[in-house]
Amino acid sequence: MASKDPQKIKFKNGSQAYIFEIASKINRHGQGDEVKVDEFHKLGLQPFGNGSGWARDDGPLGKKYKILRKKDSSGRIVSVTATGWAEPAFNEGIASEVYDYYKDAKCSILFTGRNIEMDHKDGRKHSFMPVDSCDEFQPLSKAANDAKRTHCKNCSKTNIRFDAKFLGYSVSVVEGSIDYRGTCVGCYWHDPKYFNSRLILDEWLKTIK
Repeated sequence: MASKDPQKIKFKNGSQAYIFEIASKINRHGQGDEVKVDEFHKLGLQPFGNGSGWARDDGPLGKKYKILRKKDSSGRIVSVTATGWAEPAFNEGIASEVYDYYKDAKCSILFTGRNIEMDHKDGRKHSFMPVDSCDEFQPLSKAANDAKRTHCKNCSKTNIRFDAKFLGYSVSVVEGSIDYRGTCVGCYWHDPKYFNSRLILDEWLKTIK
């Protein structure tokens, strides 16, 4: 199985996404210059109505880039910026086998079905590398997935795994040590359901010793 890489998405010449991409001078990291709404008419970009029009997260532009829409005090969008490459959406860009397996699943942490994204459990494995099993993924809400991504990046930089005690748990990890030693297994973010099941099992084992 393999996921579709957002970096390979090509916009139709003359489309709003294409014009924005050129105007914002997006670099190899998927990051571009801020494009102000007041300059849209000069660039050939359509103004927004009540929503965010062609800059929606679920539109062509949002499927390729993470979009920051800056607003003023009245809630009006004043600028649009590409801040990085988008993650594969839950029902697009992911191999059909994975989607079929998780299509009715809720967020593994918040148990909500809104804004679900597919997350690769291993925070160090590239999202677009082939996978061997659907179990390598988990459904997370956008908020939970954003938080996981932040903590996984910090682990990659420091080689110190996330300490679950920050969330109120009694242990830092349920397998291995707090130091990263070649695996994410045992970290809270790798698999929150497994993390909690291990704690419950360990507490039960204490009662029968």
